[in-house]
Amino acid sequence: MAPTAVSTRCSSREAEKMTLAILPNWLGDLVMVEPALRALRERGPLTGPLTGPLTGPLTGVVAPPLASLVEDAGLVDRLEVFDRHGADSGPLGLLRAGRRLRGAEQAWVFGPSLRAAALSLASGAKQRIGMGGAGRELFLNDLRRSAHPPRSVHLCDQFRALVLPQATDAAQCEWVPGPIGAAGLANLRAAEPRLEQAFVALGASAMFGPAKQWPSESFVELARRFRDEDDLLPVFIGGPGDAERRMAAELADAAGGVDLAGRTDLPTLAALLDAARLYVGNDSGPMHLAAATGTPTVGIFGSTNPAWTAPRGPRAVVVGPGPVDCSPCYRRQCPYDLECLRTTSVEHVHTAACELLGAS
Repeated sequence: MAPTAVSTRCSSREAEKMTLAILPNWLGDLVMVEPALRALRERGPLTGPLTGPLTGPLTGVVAPPLASLVEDAGLVDRLEVFDRHGADSGPLGLLRAGRRLRGAEQAWVFGPSLRAAALSLASGAKQRIGMGGAGRELFLNDLRRSAHPPRSVHLCDQFRALVLPQATDAAQCEWVPGPIGAAGLANLRAAEPRLEQAFVALGASAMFGPAKQWPSESFVELARRFRDEDDLLPVFIGGPGDAERRMAAELADAAGGVDLAGRTDLPTLAALLDAARLYVGNDSGPMHLAAATGTPTVGIFGSTNPAWTAPRGPRAVVVGPGPVDCSPCYRRQCPYDLECLRTTSVEHVHTAACELLGAS
């Protein structure tokens, strides 16, 4: 069932009790929160000084760009949009947003920002659970600290540990696209009939910056191999920004594929990735989404650490980073000509993809 919206009007009667999940603002992080949300819905035993049973509907607090995706996947019972760059910006906006969330008994703060922790306090939630650091201790009263060095534990496991601190298995993401995405994909296929063919989705961009991007010429060569050797139509995806659209158009033209950059909302993207025979892309939100749908996924890593953000799903593998001393550096721009990515060959990525396809 799709989540219902929380009313933004303040009522004079007592606010309905609910449990908040304050979600991350980045697509990849949102996908990696899914195991924690599933644990909350299933309500396994929890530990902590104030922990009690789930109270009222699980209400997701999410940034505007991600709202339709969360709604379509049915991850929460209710949805509240928190627009930190618009109506909810600044201290007064934060307080107004907190008033809309009154009635919360628990607030699970998965968003890593100081503002996410402050929103939990503004909501009046009695129990405010999250990870410490960056001053978040000012607003949280149930801190869950990790004994591991930063960026050494996978984010999926870190998020789920807030809810199930005793879990020892590797959390796996599960994402099932809903009716909004299905309708969007049907419209997309009507406009682009070639999508009825078996296709490989390719994500050549990365919002964080070019230091995460495998070279464009490598993507073109890989796409041609999928087309000529594996009978897979190359489909290049990307966001609505001018740079992403220009890149996807150029790559699709060079590889004889389809350019879908800027033509899919997030629910439609989820459905498209679910329908793909294979996904290959940089460390990015679509990579995590593809893996979570169960599509065979190859994630190409360079400046970031697979131990922290590798794709988690039933059929996902990582290629790279290359054997260089500077990776992971987490830079947006690389001063060394992307050596960590350029050492990852097309042959290596193609072989990893074919092994996944053979296993599936």
